[in-house]
Amino acid sequence: MGEGRGDSFDCVSLERLKLQLLEEIHRKDVVQLSVVEIKHRIAELETKLNADNEGSEWKTRYEAQLELNDQLEKQIMSLEEKRKRIRGNPSDRLSSIRVYEQMSVCGIRWLPVCSRVIRCLPRDSGPREEEEQREQEQGEGNEEEEEEEEKEEEKEEKEGEGKGEGEEEKEERRRRKKEEEE
Repeated sequence: MGEGRGDSFDCVSLERLKLQLLEEIHRKDVVQLSVVEIKHRIAELETKLNADNEGSEWKTRYEAQLELNDQLEKQIMSLEEKRKRIRGNPSDRLSSIRVYEQMSVCGIRWLPVCSRVIRCLPRDSGPREEEEQREQEQGEGNEEEEEEEEKEEEKEEKEGEGKGEGEEEKEERRRRKKEEEE
């Protein structure tokens, strides 16, 4: 057995060697039995996994959850990128103010209008940068006109109050004015 390596069993009794051999055989049998049990359990789990019955409902939910998680990860990443672009340098606490400083007066006035329009848009519509840019350019040129219109409206309201004009008549006049502008 180990003569080539110099192993010697002279000091060990034959009884002790038989006992060690039986222990090793028993360990081998236990390992083989556990391997068989594990293979059997794997086969059972695979049949459950591939079964098209009510038991596979968890699989469908799991796959749907994975897809949802992927979509949410993408949304989170895009929102983080937008936040970084908007905020600029996070150590710079005045970066949000600088964004407004760079905007024109008309652009700042359009913010509430734009936010209302955006809320009304369907959720699946994407940003239309060219249209927004055109609207801003048109808005910048019409700044003086808007101020004049506001003054005229205030003046007309004051005149209307003095004449005893009703709310319906005021509303009708405003509507006509808007139609003319468009």
